[in-house]
Amino acid sequence: DEVNVAAPPPLPQARGGLLTALPMLAVVVMLGVGALAWSSGSVSHAPTALMFPAMMLVSALGMLAQSAVRRGAAELDDHRRRYLDHLGALADQLTDAAVRQHDSLVWVHPEPAALWTVADGPRVFERAPDDSDFGHVRVGVGAQ
Repeated sequence: DEVNVAAPPPLPQARGGLLTALPMLAVVVMLGVGALAWSSGSVSHAPTALMFPAMMLVSALGMLAQSAVRRGAAELDDHRRRYLDHLGALADQLTDAAVRQHDSLVWVHPEPAALWTVADGPRVFERAPDDSDFGHVRVGVGAQ
């Protein structure tokens, strides 16, 4: 039996430009509102008054970066899990194929200790001259 092993799935593609741009739009809007408030004179022009908006901006950018990393890792983990499930199912198929191959080889070429059961039974004459394996003889045993 031939067992086909599929190639691993391709790595997930990068998100589209729109999905990346939408969170950045929120940052731009926040900067615009801050600039508008600053230019209108409704906020104090003291340097300490800029600390809170600056911390909000840095925090928002950090959360955007962290969510992008987590989303990419989650997609990769999902692809990896599905491929490992596929390989697990493939391992079962390979085990079954190996057992069938072993049983077939033992049937055609019995173990030396079991040859007397074949020589004394009806299998002695099961090969006809026109069979593809007529006259095949196993000369020895060994590891493959």
